[in-house]
Amino acid sequence: MPFIIRLLGGTEAHVGLAPAVHMGGYLFALLIAYRLHGLNYKKALCVSSGVIWLATVIIAVLICRIKPAENPHMVRIWIVISASGMAGAALAFFWPYAMGWASYGYEGKALNRQLGYYNRAWSSSVIIGPFLGAKLAHSSLLASMGLPVLALFVCTLVLVTIRKPSPNAQGYVAPAPPVDEVGVEPVDYRMLCWMARLSLFTCWGSMAVLRSQFALLMTEHHGFSETQYGGVLTVFALCNFGVLSLIGKHTGWHGRALPILLAQIPACLSLLLYGTGRTLPAFYLAAGMHGASLGFAYSAHLYYGTAGKEKRSMPMVIHELTIAVSMVIGSAAGGYLVKYGGLFWPYWFGSGLIVLGLFFQTSIWITGLKKNHSGSHERTA
Repeated sequence: MPFIIRLLGGTEAHVGLAPAVHMGGYLFALLIAYRLHGLNYKKALCVSSGVIWLATVIIAVLICRIKPAENPHMVRIWIVISASGMAGAALAFFWPYAMGWASYGYEGKALNRQLGYYNRAWSSSVIIGPFLGAKLAHSSLLASMGLPVLALFVCTLVLVTIRKPSPNAQGYVAPAPPVDEVGVEPVDYRMLCWMARLSLFTCWGSMAVLRSQFALLMTEHHGFSETQYGGVLTVFALCNFGVLSLIGKHTGWHGRALPILLAQIPACLSLLLYGTGRTLPAFYLAAGMHGASLGFAYSAHLYYGTAGKEKRSMPMVIHELTIAVSMVIGSAAGGYLVKYGGLFWPYWFGSGLIVLGLFFQTSIWITGLKKNHSGSHERTA
């Protein structure tokens, strides 16, 4: 999307607004989807895929026969941004429910394992997507959009033929309030959920900077190619996939607040490397740390948000709402910070956002420890 906007003559602010409007459409539709329960999965899949397909075709038609040397095509720029928002809105009626269906009927270690399967599924596709998209965009933007449309169409034909998901017959466990695991001090899961939510918000807010402004900084300011930028995103996706896979198999982090805090430090350092780095190894290192942090934040909030909940679709909507809000803020702020501040301001903004989040999380953690300490004294008395 950054390269399409630039091809049409858009500014850094337009580049920031494109993902912001995309996630804004997602956010708006999530508020509607929040009220819906028991959504028919085949209908949701068909409608979502159809609208995303239509939005992609609209963008493809608009960029045909456009030469970079021509004057800015403001009408086409805003149509592209609007089509991006339309695609985001369509996704809201499928993605949260897909996560709910995948975890329905599981609890405890089984829930963690099932969420791990789901996270590995989507994160594995993200590994090849950015690199392939950037590689195709370097030669033909139309090709970079036509291949996903074809893949989406084929997947839709396959998925609409499968039977409706149902809870596992033999291993079904009714959702129950989370219990403390052996060797773990009693911790309020609501506290951990709020800490993980803040972690998710800050990590995805900084992710918005990577997916929008860093694309321009790396290709236009530092002189790297679109393919090399795609390579950075691929490293990000590989590390994200690795952490999601590891977290989905092990439960030693359950009920512990410290891992949530420590996992955000690499993301903060990665923002500083994005802004100050000049070489590909530095960018690869930053992307790897960022992807690892995001993977843990995503898994932690997904688990703590759904543990003990009977209705899984609503916690999933809240999970996605958190991501959407952070992406809207991060994308829009990044574009305008470059326009009115400087090239490197979005990275100071992203790292500052993480530090601020750590401050609030630490406050929540200390408050929770005091409550647990006072509660244990009362029980002893």
